[in-house]
Amino acid sequence: MGYRNLFQNRKFLLFFLQGTASGFGYSVFSITSLWLALQLSGNLIFVGLVLFVEYGVYSLSFIAGPFVDRARNGRTVLLICYPVQAALAFLIGLTLTLGTLTPLIFVLFLLGISLLWNFVWANNNTIPPEILPKDDLIRASALSSAVGKGTSVVGYSSGAFLIIFLGTLGGAYLYAGLLIFAALVSVRLSIRMDPVTDTQNLRQSFGEGWGIIKSNRDLPLKQLTIIRALRGFLYSAPSILITSIAAYSFHTSSFAYGVLMTSYMLGGVIISLIIGRMNPRRKVGKLLVVSTLLGGTFLYLSTFLSEEFLLLAGVIFVAGLAMHSYSGAGTAYLQGKLPKRSIGRVTGNMYLFVGIANSLGALALGALANFSSIAELGTILGASYAGVGILAFLLSDIRTLGF
Repeated sequence: MGYRNLFQNRKFLLFFLQGTASGFGYSVFSITSLWLALQLSGNLIFVGLVLFVEYGVYSLSFIAGPFVDRARNGRTVLLICYPVQAALAFLIGLTLTLGTLTPLIFVLFLLGISLLWNFVWANNNTIPPEILPKDDLIRASALSSAVGKGTSVVGYSSGAFLIIFLGTLGGAYLYAGLLIFAALVSVRLSIRMDPVTDTQNLRQSFGEGWGIIKSNRDLPLKQLTIIRALRGFLYSAPSILITSIAAYSFHTSSFAYGVLMTSYMLGGVIISLIIGRMNPRRKVGKLLVVSTLLGGTFLYLSTFLSEEFLLLAGVIFVAGLAMHSYSGAGTAYLQGKLPKRSIGRVTGNMYLFVGIANSLGALALGALANFSSIAELGTILGASYAGVGILAFLLSDIRTLGF
């Protein structure tokens, strides 16, 4: 059946549409907000601070879990968060238009949008198991991942276009409009859900979410959290390496950067669709090991091809294929194995460590790239990915993950 049964599922189509609209808006807003941060402050330190704060807020997703798991309808969180996020995005554009937007006010608006994203993200993790059979979870996750990466490329391009022709306020207004559209779609996405035990208060529900990670003997959640955090530390490695190659090997060529980054993302789009078609739900652990080892290997090989641009783009493309082969399957594994009304809390709690690792990794790898040659950077990154992949292979509970 492949993807056909997904597109025949009305609730999945609505879920997919709202997620695509909000994701595309986020991509547009991401690139325009960084340029806006530079315009408001006049220095790159503030730009880095904005990224650090944004990633740091995402690591607080564990706060959203208890609230999401208590919702009686899958659309409730979306109908609350999307309009508020849209209002904040609109206010960024409005205050910029009026000339009253300051760096502090911008960061406060961004904090609000990012904090609410935690609730949307946790909520969207809980919906697929409610509307799809287990056999379709990897397909659904892979399709969402592929379209997400595709809209990221288009969104970044659209954001750049808006900056050129409409200025940074165009991105804020477009983001607000797309969030309103996502909210309108969500109105029709009614999914009745059995909430967690009514006798539990929020504190008890919060503690139960952590208890599932610590004491569940049937699922290696502690080991999986460690591996995901280690991969999370390296999450920004491809982007940093590609930026370094474009800067030092091609004299800060925006064309080289654009082609290489698009090649990497395109690899992610294609492999996500392939993995969804294959539906390897019983080989999630093997995908994790192979993805980590091969992804690091091809990133390392790319550092030797600075004089062969087409071949370099091809190797970066293959690195994207390898690196993204696990992402959709990993999400589907948690959706397929966890009790349905614990998914929001457990995924949010696990992401606390991944999010912190993302932030620290971005700072550390950025500093490393600043003081290393491309060859040295590639060697360190390749060795790091190899270490994580070997560790995942040695942990039998991780190597044999499946559902």
